[in-house]
Amino acid sequence: MRFFKQFFVGVLFLFITLNAAYGFSGPDPEDKFREAIGSSHIFKGHISLEYASKRTEEIKELEIKFPGFRLINNHLGCRGCEDEYLRAIIKKGDTSLDRFRFLKNCAAKGECWYSLTNCIDYAYFTAIFENCPDQDAAIAIINYLMREGVYIKVFKLIETQEVDDPKEAVLAIYSNNNGPTHFGIYRGDGVVESKWGLMGAIFQHKVFQLPPEYGDKVSFHKVVFKELPPNFVKENWPNPL
Repeated sequence: MRFFKQFFVGVLFLFITLNAAYGFSGPDPEDKFREAIGSSHIFKGHISLEYASKRTEEIKELEIKFPGFRLINNHLGCRGCEDEYLRAIIKKGDTSLDRFRFLKNCAAKGECWYSLTNCIDYAYFTAIFENCPDQDAAIAIINYLMREGVYIKVFKLIETQEVDDPKEAVLAIYSNNNGPTHFGIYRGDGVVESKWGLMGAIFQHKVFQLPPEYGDKVSFHKVVFKELPPNFVKENWPNPL
């Protein structure tokens, strides 16, 4: 009898230990989220705005079931606020600087940040705008990258350094075995802000509250600004005059 009692206690202890390590008592809440949300293919710009809007609203309903997840911007079809800009022109002869200020102000008010750009553009533009110590330089860098392309030129101007402590991080970069899959802004306390595809939906979410195709690995990075070439701000200020 004593043997069976000791055996039972041993098995119970082993189960508790393995459950703590591997979660045998049930799936992880973020795994449940990934199962619930399914694919993010609707954000890739090749379906109708009507369907994208309907699907976005369906995904928004997950806010109720999964704390920490919320849609913060949904600018389907706003074309990067270009339509709003055209309706808001105050005087004839507006320059591209006026246009940039309008879009920047939309971003500052939480309304939009170049809605048709993808997650990489959104993450880098936001990181630069919010963290560059010189706002004139930030505007010049973003204008330069809009013209030349983030993929090609961003590391000419900034450096990203992986950090062990997420408290130091600005960017969250997701990956799978094939390489990077998704970029977001790390907002602290386990919260990431990211743009899903090209269709205008921007979410705040826990680290792994996102579609499964974005991978199951994440690294955190800080941003270091390099010294700009002479006259860079003047040459890349978004004002043709």
